[in-house]
Amino acid sequence: MKYFFNNLLHLFIFLSINTLFSKPLVLVSIPPQKEFVKRIAKDKVEVSVLLGEGASPHSYEPSPKKIVEISKARIWFTTGVEFERALLDKVKNISSDIIIFDTTRGVKYRTLEEHSDEDEEEHKGKTLDPHIWLGYESVKVQLKNILDGLVSVLPEEKTHFERNYNDYISEIDSVFKKLGKKLLPYRGKVVFVYHPAFGYFFDVFGIKQKAVEVNGKEPSQKDIVRVINEAKKENVRVIFVQKQFSKVAAEKIAQAIGGKVVQIDPLAENWLSNIEYMGNELAKALE
Repeated sequence: MKYFFNNLLHLFIFLSINTLFSKPLVLVSIPPQKEFVKRIAKDKVEVSVLLGEGASPHSYEPSPKKIVEISKARIWFTTGVEFERALLDKVKNISSDIIIFDTTRGVKYRTLEEHSDEDEEEHKGKTLDPHIWLGYESVKVQLKNILDGLVSVLPEEKTHFERNYNDYISEIDSVFKKLGKKLLPYRGKVVFVYHPAFGYFFDVFGIKQKAVEVNGKEPSQKDIVRVINEAKKENVRVIFVQKQFSKVAAEKIAQAIGGKVVQIDPLAENWLSNIEYMGNELAKALE
């Protein structure tokens, strides 16, 4: 019996020490946020991403494994994507101690461009564009919010976090400056995308996006014909399709205009290198 209690005591001490010295678990909604947190916090935290590879933020449901991770998280950085609204109450029920930190505070939203059905009345209300992680200024706002949230969890690391934050901002400035020079000749040009996710990114360079989908739905044959005519009028040769969406409609349009489909991923985890990749692909498409 004495042996049993000694082992139990050792186990309790081990678990207590492990909990005391373990890194805080930070929850983020989408993969790009993982880079945001890791570039600021480095190895001071662990990061768990809710939205898995290839999943859509429009229809996400957490797995049992993610529910366990949610229960252990110290802070959740939200970014305004659709599934968060349905998940908020669940997260609060799973963990009453979790800090829910809204990284959209202070972001200036743009409205979403959409193709609308000609038979429908024009939309009376405007939909805010939720894809704020793809913009230059909007990402800077989010990063400052993430910095503040991390400092609230680990105040002793404030100097370390601020240094990393400033270094990361400098890198972002450099990439956007370089892309700005490359894309300067194409200001005012139109780019066709399947889903209008890139408005914040394109706005930086004065480029416009037109969506293939209609009011967030798969386009009909009539819609496809209309898009083909518009693409021909604009002399478009590339249709951008997100990794999370079907390429079928875009391929029909590309074939009709003698163009091609280019797949890009707005939810890539390697955010800054992906921004550079998207900018380079955009320049190639507009040459």
